[in-house]
Amino acid sequence: MQTTKCIATAAFILLGALAGCGGDDQQPSTQQGGLFGNFLKPSAPPEPVTGDCFTILLTSFTDIEHVTRALKSKQATANSTGWSNLFVVHEDGRSSLMMGRYASVTAAAGDLKRANAFESRLPDGTLVRPFATAFVTRVPGPNPGRPEHDLNNASGYYSVVVAHFFNDPADRISNRKELAVECVEKMRQQGYEAYFQHGPSISLVTVGTFGENAFVSQKNANGVVEARLADPKLKQVFRDFPHLIINGATEIVTRIDSATGQKVKGTTGTYVTLIPQRTARP
Repeated sequence: MQTTKCIATAAFILLGALAGCGGDDQQPSTQQGGLFGNFLKPSAPPEPVTGDCFTILLTSFTDIEHVTRALKSKQATANSTGWSNLFVVHEDGRSSLMMGRYASVTAAAGDLKRANAFESRLPDGTLVRPFATAFVTRVPGPNPGRPEHDLNNASGYYSVVVAHFFNDPADRISNRKELAVECVEKMRQQGYEAYFQHGPSISLVTVGTFGENAFVSQKNANGVVEARLADPKLKQVFRDFPHLIINGATEIVTRIDSATGQKVKGTTGTYVTLIPQRTARP
């Protein structure tokens, strides 16, 4: 199983060493387990017997013209391939070109293979496969999860990101939102104030809500001002969840130690994020 390096969007902040994201020469691998226990370990999603719940995501556009580009891509793709089952899904900041609706991942396998293998030529004659990275995912719909467990609805200023979930065709994971919600429910059963946040391609699990005074600014020995943890509850969250979980696994990365120049292995750490409503404050 492959995992990503530490992921963050513009809505997230990484605070120095709290982020745990590596330096140069990172070579990720993963190991199962950790403080989360087995309930964070993803399994292949059950395939429904009926209903068109799955689709093939061919490509996505995230620039300012994403709506127009996606619609033009749909027409150009239909003209060049003859595929009549194309459709576009528009989300906040993203438009995705999809193909087909299927009752299961298996039912989409044939069309996915054809999409991955489709070739076209660029104006300079270069032969490319524009949908080589297409994959099967669930048809976009209403986000799962209780509204009161959605980080977008939480009060406070900061929360701690402890897990990432994303769809991964190689591991047959196409229900990253449901996995994040399930994780939150089980963590709450264990007494943690857990939240989910669904983004365009990743779902986060966070723990706790903390005020703006959760950090204090202090100068270190070199005179550099750093943010230091001030809230005891926030310190406890980092003690309970030191390692970021990515699709059910802790990530082991190799970094170059800036002091010694030697390669050292470590885990990607959990990190602080702004609660989304706070990013829109005056």
